[in-house]
Amino acid sequence: MIPLWLIAQNISVTGKVTDIETGKTLSAANVVVKPSGKGCATDENGRYLIENLQPGEYTIEVSFVGFKKSTRKVNLTENKRYVFDFAMVATNFELGEVILKDWSARQDPFVKTEMKKIEIEILPTRDIGDFLRQIPNVSAIRKGGTQLDPVIRGYKYDQLNVRVDGYMRIEGGCPNRMDPNISHIEVDDIERIEVIKGPYVLRYGPTMGGFLNLVTSKPTPFEGKKFQLTARGIKGYESNWNGTKDRLNVKFGNDRVYFNLSGNNQEYGNYKDGNGNLVLSSFRKYSFTGEIGIVPLKNHEFIYSFVSSHGRDVHFPALPMDERLDDTRLMSAVYSIASPFKNISNLRIMAFNSNVHHVMDTKEKPSGDTMIGVSTIDAIVSGANLNFTLLPNENNKLYFITGIEHTTKKGDRVKTMYMQPAEPVVPVKTEFLIDGFITNTYFATEYERKFETMTLTASLRYDNNQAHSGPVYVYGLKAGKPIIQDTLYPEDITLNNLSASFGFNKYLNENLTLGLAIGRGVRSPNLLERYVTLLPIGYDKYDYLGNPDLKAEANHQADLTIKYETDKIGRVTVNGFFSYVINYIAARQLPPTQYLPNTKGVYGVKQFYNADPVYFRGFEFTYSSPEQYKLGGSLIAAYTRATMTKAWDKMTEISPDALYEIPPLDVRANVYYSFFNSKLIPRLTVRYAAPQNYVSVAYGEKTTPSFWLANLTLAYIYNHFVTLSCGINNIFNTPYYEHLNRRVIGSPDNLYEPGRVFFANLIVKI
Repeated sequence: MIPLWLIAQNISVTGKVTDIETGKTLSAANVVVKPSGKGCATDENGRYLIENLQPGEYTIEVSFVGFKKSTRKVNLTENKRYVFDFAMVATNFELGEVILKDWSARQDPFVKTEMKKIEIEILPTRDIGDFLRQIPNVSAIRKGGTQLDPVIRGYKYDQLNVRVDGYMRIEGGCPNRMDPNISHIEVDDIERIEVIKGPYVLRYGPTMGGFLNLVTSKPTPFEGKKFQLTARGIKGYESNWNGTKDRLNVKFGNDRVYFNLSGNNQEYGNYKDGNGNLVLSSFRKYSFTGEIGIVPLKNHEFIYSFVSSHGRDVHFPALPMDERLDDTRLMSAVYSIASPFKNISNLRIMAFNSNVHHVMDTKEKPSGDTMIGVSTIDAIVSGANLNFTLLPNENNKLYFITGIEHTTKKGDRVKTMYMQPAEPVVPVKTEFLIDGFITNTYFATEYERKFETMTLTASLRYDNNQAHSGPVYVYGLKAGKPIIQDTLYPEDITLNNLSASFGFNKYLNENLTLGLAIGRGVRSPNLLERYVTLLPIGYDKYDYLGNPDLKAEANHQADLTIKYETDKIGRVTVNGFFSYVINYIAARQLPPTQYLPNTKGVYGVKQFYNADPVYFRGFEFTYSSPEQYKLGGSLIAAYTRATMTKAWDKMTEISPDALYEIPPLDVRANVYYSFFNSKLIPRLTVRYAAPQNYVSVAYGEKTTPSFWLANLTLAYIYNHFVTLSCGINNIFNTPYYEHLNRRVIGSPDNLYEPGRVFFANLIVKI
């Protein structure tokens, strides 16, 4: 006779994962039942469910970034649902290591990295873009002391889908991207940062090269009807810059009405590089946030948020202008229902509006003696969407999202000319910069299916992209004076884009996982690429002209990832990727007789066009030691190479040519030791950046030398209420610059990184 348990089994494990200190549930914690290979991530309520287990002895392992791993040995014998709750202990044991661990590693076939608030707070973090450079194959373009522009595997600007809380988008004002979209969110307001490399997660927006999600702190309900209050404060200091930052965050309310209020302030001076030279990079930034959450009915929630952020006197030595002021307002409203109907969960209706008022000028630039230019640009993005999840059963998830997004950008430049002998009065001239809008209507769906030893994912996205601009006035300089060369009346442009992806994760055994992801990501040209009028916004020294007839870029990419992990050896992850991009948006020089440049000192005029295919390829290797040992460390290596099949140097064709602004091979190693049950942790990090000799001839890109760096961090958790961190960055005061750093404007000098910096952060919570 065949035993009944071999015929039909309904053994499952379930439970809730919480923070032992606060009692709050932890969503997106990774739960794995070993050696079955089955696992899942906890839902928004911190609950997990793993079904269809056979009788036997297992180990349930729960891991979450910023917390100690928790395990429990269990013996499953009966046909029933077992309940095992886990209370996680927060620690900075993974400090500097969390960037190597992606919580969904056992589900997602693509490369995903998540960084938590604890690492942002303990490290000397003044800027999101600078902080992101810790991630393998993620770099950033530096033009000043702050507001670095992220680059993921060589993809940048709108090739990256950057979102706030998964759905909001901010359009920067500056045509030279002195204020990239991530710069309008205060770094200390962030709860976690998610980075997904490749065109694989499509429900959050048009994703071509990667997805970057800034998840901000939100109001959460308290237990019970009595009003309660918690507060958290940060005081940070960095030498060299003589910079300070302050933050105060207060949350209060009960289980029906709850609030989140915060304020931030940063004041940084000019820093010295490793050669002792002063870099004009001072800035001031401050912000305020107010949010309210309401529970009108059971399983219903409404959250309204208002963020007001401001930049003042932000200096950019590598740009022709400085940021005089930037005022940003971000408003959003979300109504969510946990389970509106049977088999449907997380129904959400969301709306947002971001408004950027950006003013920049040349008052402190060398040209300010004879001419002061003041540019004012307003960029507004409004959007709304509806999304929900269909759950036919526990092993299937189907996401739906539909919505609309409207982006407008308008600005001009006022030039005041001094020391003009032929003019009886000081001449003032106003020049048109840009005036247009883009409306994007979309629908996306994503499907996830879990089998016993495999997880499948597939997604599909459709975008209807409509662009419009008023008359475009093309200015130029003749005899040193601005003239209108042409007036363009671009027609309305409509693009219909289709993106798709597919992938699987195969659990070969308890320790070995194989992941394959294949995707096509499409993004339409932005407003500047379509309508900019003779501004020096590119990497090289040319005025750029937009092209309304541009086609959408399309990236076809594959990622292969192998992961091996044991409790004794640790985790090893090896990833290789290849991208084939058609209609890549590049720029080529126009004949000198066609248009005159509008900027003094540039070489000519370039116009955007769709280039021949571009190839990206590279790898990422990470190793992290087992967590149970006091002495541990990690090793990271990452490399990307990108090639244009055809490029143009002035009027000369170059086949092939390197794609510009691709960082070189980067290798990092760190070692740490945990004292006093992870209360005191020193960490030493060593980094090697190889020389970059594969550079673009067409863009006049220069090679960069290699360099070594060493940083030391000491984190001390005194108790639940007080945490202190301190350390030294660039211990040996090495003079160096990253390959993506722009040159100082008006000189051949490179923009060097800061020299030795001592830092200290004090975190207090009540």
